[in-house]
Amino acid sequence: MNAAENWKTFNPSGIKRILVTMLLPGDEWLKILSEAGYRTEVWVARENLTREGMTERIGNDCTAVIGQLREKWDAYIFSVLSTAGGVAYCNYAVRYDNVEH
Repeated sequence: MNAAENWKTFNPSGIKRILVTMLLPGDEWLKILSEAGYRTEVWVARENLTREGMTERIGNDCTAVIGQLREKWDAYIFSVLSTAGGVAYCNYAVRYDNVEH
């Protein structure tokens, strides 16, 4: 499976773009984001998303990321998101030790 096949896009015509680093339970969250006009790209591979993969996928236009405990977030990756126009990072986890603060 190549890198592009590891992502599933919901509401491809959405104007704003959100990345999600692992499929979340249920589908209500996808409906809410879609109705709000977001294109939602979800990492669906079993292996963890790498730092390089995250940086590449954020690219130069990304509004927000919903992350997991599976990946580390530090000043560098936050700066990549900020430079891409990101305004929010949401940590979908019980702990937050994957986020450098």
